[in-house]
Amino acid sequence: MILIKKSLTSSNRDIVLTPTKPVPHSCFSTSYNDIVDDDEKCIVRGLPVDPTLDKEVAHQIIDGDWGIQFSHTVAEVLLATLEAGFSIDDLYEDTNGEGRLHELNIPSMLAVKATKIG
Repeated sequence: MILIKKSLTSSNRDIVLTPTKPVPHSCFSTSYNDIVDDDEKCIVRGLPVDPTLDKEVAHQIIDGDWGIQFSHTVAEVLLATLEAGFSIDDLYEDTNGEGRLHELNIPSMLAVKATKIG
């Protein structure tokens, strides 16, 4: 699932914030957020998560006013970035900043700095 938490503009550089750290360019939510219940204690669904195929997920998205989101593995996101002609200059993982996944230090965000080649 691609998620941009908050976007700011500083001079001519975009900055995207994960829950606890600033990073240039884009941030992706990992699939861990998609498979756990609201308390982040139980795995409640498998992957991929696709609201166009799963009515329960579609209703949760609508009720939560989250916007349409699809899950992708980290490999899918990174390979798509490379295949689109970008080089990956830097990356790091982060947590949600709160909740059980954060308490267990399970990374649920991936921040990627990429540059278009050519």
